Amino acid sequence: KEAVNLMRIVNLKIQNNYIRGVDQSLPSFKGIVCGSVEGTLSIEKNRIYLNHHSFNFGLGISFNGTPTNRGLVANNIVDVVVGSGSINENSAFATSGSTYLDIVHNTFRVKNISYGPNTNSTGMSAGLGSGYNNRFLNNIVVNNTGQWGAFSFKNDSNSTLTNNTIANNLSSNTTPYLMFLLNSVPVISNSIIIDNGEVYFPQSTPDITYSCVTGGFTGEGNIDEDPL
Repeated sequence: KEAVNLMRIVNLKIQNNYIRGVDQSLPSFKGIVCGSVEGTLSIEKNRIYLNHHSFNFGLGISFNGTPTNRGLVANNIVDVVVGSGSINENSAFATSGSTYLDIVHNTFRVKNISYGPNTNSTGMSAGLGSGYNNRFLNNIVVNNTGQWGAFSFKNDSNSTLTNNTIANNLSSNTTPYLMFLLNSVPVISNSIIIDNGEVYFPQSTPDITYSCVTGGFTGEGNIDEDPL
């Protein structure tokens, strides 16, 4: 079920909506899905709640194209709840392709109530070729349960993350990669990255400065302290 599925739209605004999907039979759920957008893009102040016991590709907000101008995704609250069965590729926020977005003041959560594998699932992800275009500012990425925990950046998805809170995320992978990086080097600053265990960055090492990181992390101004 796709509550909103939009492709090739000019000057798109999606604002102040409540999007809810609860179903036990459909193979996938998506809240807002955008392809290429010509002109401006604004997705703001939406509440998205998706609940399904067994589905693949449960996506709260998803992009597989890019606006011609910098797009804005701001002040949204997104929850994706999954349960038992074979579940795969669930994310509260996901991009693929060369997206060009400011992602600001959002809350992203994926809850796996069965604590099963939830393969390739994460709170937020940036896919192939996102480059340095995406900027994550002042977001809350907490209490996510999935194979990659908090976020997954792959294949040259070198986003910038500033003033974000990333906390209490659970990785179900055999080696608990709470932040999965594959050939990507995100630049993280002024952020809180907290977990009860170690914070792992497989395949690539991010550039982190002036942040509070569990276990400490090499970089100017980083600390390992209780942020409270």
